[in-house]
Amino acid sequence: QATYLKYERSQKTWDLTAGIRAEYNKASAEGYDFSYHHFDLFPSVYFSYHPVDRHQINLSASRRTQRVRFNQLLPYRYYFSRYTIQEGNPLLRPNYSNHLNLRYLLMKKYSLSLNYVWSNNGIESYNRTTTIGDQQLTSSTYIDGVKARYFNLNAYVPVKISSKWSMTNQFRLSNNRFHTSETPIRTFNCSIYNKQTTT
Repeated sequence: QATYLKYERSQKTWDLTAGIRAEYNKASAEGYDFSYHHFDLFPSVYFSYHPVDRHQINLSASRRTQRVRFNQLLPYRYYFSRYTIQEGNPLLRPNYSNHLNLRYLLMKKYSLSLNYVWSNNGIESYNRTTTIGDQQLTSSTYIDGVKARYFNLNAYVPVKISSKWSMTNQFRLSNNRFHTSETPIRTFNCSIYNKQTTT
């Protein structure tokens, strides 16, 4: 069950949209000592400021969820292949992430945006070796509790050189961090995209 409330207001130089979604989830599996239920609130807000036509600043914040799929919860094993088995984890809980976005738009075509996302209970697959009878198999299951941080910077700059020649430039910088119970992982990426168009 879910319900949603929304509020909107517009003025000459700014616009505001705010909302909140309430959710209640309940699940059970016949034949298993298993039940799953939780109540969540997901607020969101979007603010746009445009003092003049050439400049616009957008700011948004929201709380989201990575839901647990039902088959990830069921506590039984099945053969995925001859050497691999799959099993659910009834202890999994949903992951909640927080999203912040700041975007500056110039002349309705040049843009610079910053994005930051963080969560503390990411759901990932996990493999381990298990023995059934005298055969060693790879057992694949799911774990939660993965902490994640995402930071992205993105710039978009189109350039019109002449009436028949235009160019699109895009720059992207990202820094991502993951932390599990075993090891922390950090990735850093930088990419530049250029597109030339002639007519």
